Order: sequence, then C-alpha cells, then structure tokens
Amino acid sequence: MMRRYVVMFVLTISFLAGAARAQGFFVTINGGLSKDMRSKTENFWKMGYNIGAHGFISLPGIAIGGRIAYHSWSADGEGRIKEYNPGVNYSITSVSGSQSMIEIVPSVRVALVNPPVGTRIDVQAGFGLFIVSPGDVTISGNFSVPGTTGSGSITFKSESLTGFGPQIALPFTIAGKIEIMPLYAAYSAKGDWYNYYALNAGIRFGM
Repeated sequence: MMRRYVVMFVLTISFLAGAARAQGFFVTINGGLSKDMRSKTENFWKMGYNIGAHGFISLPGIAIGGRIAYHSWSADGEGRIKEYNPGVNYSITSVSGSQSMIEIVPSVRVALVNPPVGTRIDVQAGFGLFIVSPGDVTISGNFSVPGTTGSGSITFKSESLTGFGPQIALPFTIAGKIEIMPLYAAYSAKGDWYNYYALNAGIRFGM
C-alpha cells in the first residue's frame, strides 16, 4: 500500500511542476530535515528527511492551494528503551526499523512582508490528511538488571495511523526563486495527538 502512495506522490509532483506554467499559479519543489515527535516522553524516531511540493493559485491578497510531501525516519533505539524499559541498563548493538508518512494538506497563504525587491515572507496554514506507515522495530543488545545480565532482542510491532490536523509554515522567498520554509504540524489519530516539524529549502516555479 505504501508503494501506491509513493507513486501517487511522484505523479502529483510531476503534475504540479507542469501546471506551474499556467498564469497566476506557482509551485515549489523542496526538501530538507524532518523530525517526528510521536512519542509522548522520549524520541521514537531519529531526525530524518522529507521531500515535497506545494502549489498555489494567486488571488488578490491571498493564495489558495496545498502541499504534498513524503517523510522518512529511522528508529531511535535509545528512546524506546528509556520509555518502555526504564529500569533496564541496555547496551544497544543494533536497531532496525523505519517509519514513513505521506501528508496531503490543503492550505492558504498570506503575505506578511512583500517588498518590491528582496525577501518575501508569508504565513501558510492548512488542515489535512496524514498517512503514517511504520515498520516493526527490533532492538538487539546486552542488558542488566539487579542480579541478572544477558543479551537479547526486543521487537516493537508496527501500527499504521491515519490522522487529520493543522499545519502552519513560514515561507521565506528570496529573489522570487529560492524558498526556505520551516513548518510544524499536529494530527489526531486513534484518539491521540502527534506532531512533527521540518525545515525545507526549495525552488519556486511559475508566476
């Protein structure tokens, strides 16, 4: 199923890039660092990456469009041990497992600073869909508790999530072409709230 989402993601970016030739429409292809903060106490996932695109139709005083992106994070073994086995001294020898996510977020964009030349600053806000696909995480290593030492492996079973929530970003556009965009999003899935942040850089095409 995740392969299907990736194919849809690539086709959507290709469509947006082609549509950027239309008057009054612009699209930005970007990528950068991404950090999932799904755990409530310790980190489950390390800093990873995301690639994506957003496209907007420019209207007087506002732009309407949306963002689609793919995220990937590898498992953080230390964080899981601290959260699930706080009384165990554990020397990790290997960690396997990763998580990916597709975000589809309809958004609006309003200019905060828009000089004739120089850096344009916008605020971008939306509400969208977040499809999370984690894999099983296996941690191997040596452990010790009072009176016992040994070695072994722990496997955490995966559970896919589909959630909805808000996203806010602050795009900086330099010379009309280079865009730097920090963003933050939170989403609700199966009764819990999760969140992540990202810092992206990209190229803007179109009007």
